[in-house]
Amino acid sequence: MTLTKLPPVRKDMAVRLRPNYDEGLSIQYRLKRKRYSFVRIQERLGVSNQIIANVISGRRRSARIEAEIARILGKADWNEVVLEARSEVQGKPVDAVREEARREMYQTWERRAMKRAIARDRDMAAKLRQLAKEKAEGLHG
Repeated sequence: MTLTKLPPVRKDMAVRLRPNYDEGLSIQYRLKRKRYSFVRIQERLGVSNQIIANVISGRRRSARIEAEIARILGKADWNEVVLEARSEVQGKPVDAVREEARREMYQTWERRAMKRAIARDRDMAAKLRQLAKEKAEGLHG
């Protein structure tokens, strides 16, 4: 088995947390406490209420909507919003939830890196088979 060098980690490959249903309800509650409705977000971003609801519940991704909600709630980014909601739902301190999320994100990154390595190795094997076939045809042709 040949070990291949993995490509360097790209800065734009950050993992964004995805809230579950209960965490989404917590986020909605915090938006309502700030007197923000989906309509205000919709007017500001020009998207439908359903898309906003799907982002909040974790069924859809939108960096723009996530960033706007984080801004409204006074958080640095979407992950902070989800971590706070997760902390409320699980009844754990935010630091404990943050550590679990770090492990989860690291495992996700490892899975992605492994998938890329496997795909790269599969592509290389296909190229080598094609070269071997061409070489064999060249010798016998």
